[in-house]
Amino acid sequence: MRTKLPEGDFSSGMLIQVVLSSFERQGILDHLPMDPALKKIGPHIGLGFKRQLLDAAFNEFGLVPILKAGRDITHMRESPLGYTLLKANTPHDMLDRFSRLETYFHSRHRVDHHREMENCYAFHHRSTENEQPQCYESMLIAGLLSGLLELLGCENLSLEFNEHQFIKEGVLQEHMGLIDACSSFKMSWQAFKHRSAPVFDGKEKFLNSLTASGHGPYSRKVGSMAASDPVRHWSLKEVAEEMGLSARSLQRRLQEEKTSFSQCVMSARCQCAVFYITEGIANLSAVGFLSGFADAPHFSREFRKNMGMLPSDFQASLN
Repeated sequence: MRTKLPEGDFSSGMLIQVVLSSFERQGILDHLPMDPALKKIGPHIGLGFKRQLLDAAFNEFGLVPILKAGRDITHMRESPLGYTLLKANTPHDMLDRFSRLETYFHSRHRVDHHREMENCYAFHHRSTENEQPQCYESMLIAGLLSGLLELLGCENLSLEFNEHQFIKEGVLQEHMGLIDACSSFKMSWQAFKHRSAPVFDGKEKFLNSLTASGHGPYSRKVGSMAASDPVRHWSLKEVAEEMGLSARSLQRRLQEEKTSFSQCVMSARCQCAVFYITEGIANLSAVGFLSGFADAPHFSREFRKNMGMLPSDFQASLN
């Protein structure tokens, strides 16, 4: 049976669905002692079920299949999650986006990272409470991050846990066995050649139609730019420079159109949220992150201000 946990004690159903699909592709899912009813999951799952799943795979097959499962995030490249993370221009930007994502997708675990050299990062997977992540949980996250970095353009990537190389210059080391500790690991790569973000035509067409109905040409342009990458930290100065204006000139043009830079950005983010909700993403916390909001209260407040109702009410109106 699924472990009963307090409300708010959760892990991402989206990530666990990736794990289940990977285990199925690897041919090991049916060999795990799991209740078949638990293989159909929602946006959030209890931490107990996640650990039950990973613990069963670890005991039967070791760490490598779990690493592979994390790396199978590549199969979600064109999902809203993949689209949002892979809009980053650099590894550092992508890791920053992932750090913000964690608060929506796991109640306890976080990944600290710092750059040791140009193409080398050190990571530490930790808990916000007393009970630290299990080795297989850290391996899953390492696989996830390595897959994302390779998709972004990190070439010949290596992954090392305490001098044990699980990935060497882009090649998974299938023979690796058990290791003592997994909470700290390093990744390095030989070169970085940025790859284009995945194409997500539905979103672009939808947002283009909405941003075309703005107050005027300048606000429409700002809104369109913000909607193209809502998670990005847009600034008045950088947007003005891309439009060939000074920050003061753009601010004045927006005032003439009876709006402001921050209002344009917030409106675009709310339009992104409308798109994701209409596309059927049930988890409103995930919608909030994908649309660029810092937390759930901020998302609800701005959505109501721009759309006239709470996100939950808008979601219910579609049913």
